[in-house]
Amino acid sequence: MMIVIIMGVSGCGKSTIGKKLAEKLGFSFLEGDNFHPAENIAKMKNGIPLTDQDRLPWLKKISEKCDHENNIGNDLVVACSALKKQYRLILNNAQNYELVHLFGDLKTIKQRMSRRNHFMPIKLIESQFEALEPPTIKENAIATEINLPIEALVDKIALELTLSLIHISEP
Repeated sequence: MMIVIIMGVSGCGKSTIGKKLAEKLGFSFLEGDNFHPAENIAKMKNGIPLTDQDRLPWLKKISEKCDHENNIGNDLVVACSALKKQYRLILNNAQNYELVHLFGDLKTIKQRMSRRNHFMPIKLIESQFEALEPPTIKENAIATEINLPIEALVDKIALELTLSLIHISEP
């Protein structure tokens, strides 16, 4: 079974890419934003960045859902910012996952955010860049810049996931 976490700052395309990737791979899709408690959403709507403590119950809920899906044999693509290494460790509590880091520059992200309807206001994006700890080499993430068309990004990620699986299964 495979769990793919699509991570990155708000506006980088986690949900869009995640849904398309899940469709391409025949996996289920999980939108991490749906697991935020109302208090977190209210804070973000009011322009208040979330703290590590705010994020902890949210990350635990996502991790529990991933555990459940893994235990019943479902492959899953999850859209979750997973900005810090400590967050990714919570998500990886009971299952291994493949990590995909979508990244782009601040100007591109702000342009994308201005074109969407989301509870996360543009003024919080800089706090996300400040909190971001890009995956380390040990985390073996697939890192891809968001400057390609959506379908090309999805194809690139799917290919890299396939190659990663082949490499893992080799004796």
